[in-house]
Amino acid sequence: MSEKLIGEIDSSSFVKGSVTVSPDLKRVAHVAKHRSKYSVVVDGKTGNKYDRISEGMPRFSPDSRHVAYAAQVGKWSLRRWLVVVDGEEGKRYDGVLRPAPIFSPNSNRVAYAVREGRREFVVVDGKEHKKYHGIVEPSLIFSPDSQRMAYAAFEGARSFAVVDGNEMGQHDIVLPGSTVFSPDSRRIAYGACMGGEFFVLVDASRGRPYNSVLAGTPVFSPNSQRVAYAAMIEVVPHPTPDWHAEYWATIVDGEEGKGYDQFLPGTFVFSPDSQHLAYAVRQGELWFVVVDRKEGKRHEGIAAGSLVFSPDSRRVAYAAWVGRKWFAVVDGEEDNEYRVIRPKSMVFSPDSQHVAYVACAKTGWLVVVDGQMQERYDDVLGSAVFLSSGRFHYVARRGDGLYLVEGEAE
Repeated sequence: MSEKLIGEIDSSSFVKGSVTVSPDLKRVAHVAKHRSKYSVVVDGKTGNKYDRISEGMPRFSPDSRHVAYAAQVGKWSLRRWLVVVDGEEGKRYDGVLRPAPIFSPNSNRVAYAVREGRREFVVVDGKEHKKYHGIVEPSLIFSPDSQRMAYAAFEGARSFAVVDGNEMGQHDIVLPGSTVFSPDSRRIAYGACMGGEFFVLVDASRGRPYNSVLAGTPVFSPNSQRVAYAAMIEVVPHPTPDWHAEYWATIVDGEEGKGYDQFLPGTFVFSPDSQHLAYAVRQGELWFVVVDRKEGKRHEGIAAGSLVFSPDSRRVAYAAWVGRKWFAVVDGEEDNEYRVIRPKSMVFSPDSQHVAYVACAKTGWLVVVDGQMQERYDDVLGSAVFLSSGRFHYVARRGDGLYLVEGEAE
């Protein structure tokens, strides 16, 4: 195990939770407070001061070369918002909608939604698009090839998806966060509601109606050929006022699967080879993961966003808890217990032989590789990245120092 100092922060001024590391783990940015003002510090250089920096900022581009964030200038009735990209300020508006700004996958484009007066609209590469009564949050996405863009908007009593500038469908509402491109960028799907009926549209083709559609679905398979989502197929009334039982089922390639009491948003995952589907469900009081309709071990809870397949599509890992004890479940086996496991930190090595995640123990944060606890720090930023089969690195904070930590699985 080795560590290299890559940057420092001022613990007396940095805003907790704002420290961000670039995808290549070579650059660091964070928000600093200067009395009543805020600034973004990138690689040790302090940017302009603003009255406020939007939460969840700053944000690096996928290629790690660019940094963007939304900032507020002025207060009260004089308040205005703008987007800053690589230190260059954009046009000022009444508001910048969340989550914005976003980079395209190739890092060459920037988009965000804004509010000006009573109208809302999207700004892409500095160009303002058509104005609407509202933009559905969050819905703004680039296609994987960075060439296409989609979002949901509403005008009057109707809502629709806007894809490449074209309005698709007329609905009561397009479900927030449901718009998704296929991995090959050719197809698009989203959930919508019309007349009290919920349904999913794939390539503008409307599926059968349900009582509701699960947040975070539909999802495409990696080969772009399959579509899966969860829908409420039954609502069972109960004699007690304001109480009812829900019954949900998976819909994969148009076919309904077994139903459960509840599905966990953020856990619908196809395997890399597109042959397997995993998701977390609740039956009664307990939660468990289902892989290809095979039910796993029961737990009190499962962390949304933690469920992952290995690159070879043969292994599955996720984070779960019982009481106040968190643990990783890898191939059905429970790992050591921790105070908490960072859900989106679960990652397999490229050869699928090793698995790592970030956890909090009594004496600090640490990376766990194949069940082996690494050095403890005040914080671990993001997750570990495997460089090869067993070699990995990550960025951690000890006091004011930010370190690049490198190690190898035993």
